[in-house]
Amino acid sequence: MKRLGRIFKYLGIGLLAIILVVFLLLLLDSDYQREVKLNLQQLPKPQKKHIRAQDSTQFDQLKAQFGKNKILPKGYELQALVALSHYPELKDISIEFILQEAYIPLSSRPDPITILLPWKKRKYLVVISTKSVKAFESILLKNLPYNGQIGVIGHELAHTTDYLDKSALQVARIGFNYATSNTYRKSFERATDLRTIKHGLGYQLRSMSQDISDKIKRIPALAKEVASTKDNYLTPQEITQQIGEMPALYPRLSK
Repeated sequence: MKRLGRIFKYLGIGLLAIILVVFLLLLLDSDYQREVKLNLQQLPKPQKKHIRAQDSTQFDQLKAQFGKNKILPKGYELQALVALSHYPELKDISIEFILQEAYIPLSSRPDPITILLPWKKRKYLVVISTKSVKAFESILLKNLPYNGQIGVIGHELAHTTDYLDKSALQVARIGFNYATSNTYRKSFERATDLRTIKHGLGYQLRSMSQDISDKIKRIPALAKEVASTKDNYLTPQEITQQIGEMPALYPRLSK
């Protein structure tokens, strides 16, 4: 028993030491982009409706321009590239799209393995759920319209841009606040929707939002599942309002 007690004691000390080292690394991390500016001139013109057949003719060009350091999602490569074209600041950033079974339909985060690396070497993950609880089945990426798919991927990439000018400790703080505060989660997601619109994907975001809103009205199980989180995101009407307030980006569409 004494030997077992010593083993647990040393394990506890070792774990505490690891936690302390990680905390110090987070605290001392100062290697990150100090400022990420959005240049409207670099953005493609917003399109009220993307057409898959037309976008497909640009696939090779899009991949050459925006596919660097990217592992694209199989079956959704085109949607991801169209969304990426609206995020020039992510052009050289390493991003891996992962298709796997997950409760949340889509999510994004820094790769924990690279979070303590210099910012240029950090990698970001966008997780696309292929299977979730039955209530979420209708709003998985595979069941959204083409424009909605571009919009929701754009939303996740907006999260990625938000991490670019954050230190590892700041990213950890975001994760903690997101997990523990409903108020923070709401402001965080709505700010991300706004960032998506500012990157020229307002109509695609609205397509996604409208599709999900319609399904919530028709599917009681979905309405119940998202009852506590649906207000975390901009409504289709709020998205339209925001588009109208950005005439420099949406000149013809905001009149």
